Amino acid sequence: MQDFLEDLCFGAGRITLKARQSLSGLKINAKRDKDYVTETDVAVEEYITRRIASEFPEHSILGEEKGLTKGSAERWIIDPIDGTNSFMHGLPFYCISVAFEREGKVQLGGVYAPVLDEFFIGIKACGAFLNDKKISVSSTKDIGMSMAVTGFACLREGKTDYGLKLFNNVVPNVRDIRRHGSAAMDTCYLAAGRFDFYWENFLNIYDLAAAKLILEEAGGMLTDFSGTEVKLYSEAAASNSYLHSKILELLNK
Repeated sequence: MQDFLEDLCFGAGRITLKARQSLSGLKINAKRDKDYVTETDVAVEEYITRRIASEFPEHSILGEEKGLTKGSAERWIIDPIDGTNSFMHGLPFYCISVAFEREGKVQLGGVYAPVLDEFFIGIKACGAFLNDKKISVSSTKDIGMSMAVTGFACLREGKTDYGLKLFNNVVPNVRDIRRHGSAAMDTCYLAAGRFDFYWENFLNIYDLAAAKLILEEAGGMLTDFSGTEVKLYSEAAASNSYLHSKILELLNK
């Protein structure tokens, strides 16, 4: 199944790379304020769904654009392009995210950034890998020396003041901060030790299903702002584990 997942993500990536050659003609629709879906999002999800349905016809499929196709307790969770705004503008910070879940527990997760040619995979109880090399989170224990990353999905939901409050709580206490616009990539970069912690509001299950497993297998942790399991349309605080209690303290000031 690991080989299938990798081939699936790479095939989806090729669709996006081809589409990047003619972004000026890309068809774009607004799902809601500042949240867009392109014809490539739809094409990628259709490709992934078609291949899964052919290989595992009894499995359920949950996709960002098409919703849930019911089947067995074994389910695939798809974000065809996480970072659509970056993709639309020709930036490299977008990815394909696919997770395989059995009875509510993710067993396998793949995140592929096609432009950067980086494939992250998490295998339950077996570790996390980037392009076949095992990865682990950073060992940073001093939040003042930490590199943070965040997203601002909350801004399109009318939660601007709350989002900026969190940002202002964090920024004075860290070394530096970045924003890429892809929750899955940010979490995988954390898993690879490139960042020390990440936070964002109002995320969906397809944003984090694969990346959460990758992070946990790399030694990190991801919770909501109260320190409990993330839920559908949830806030997310992710870290290298060492910094987690301090992050939650900052986010709840």
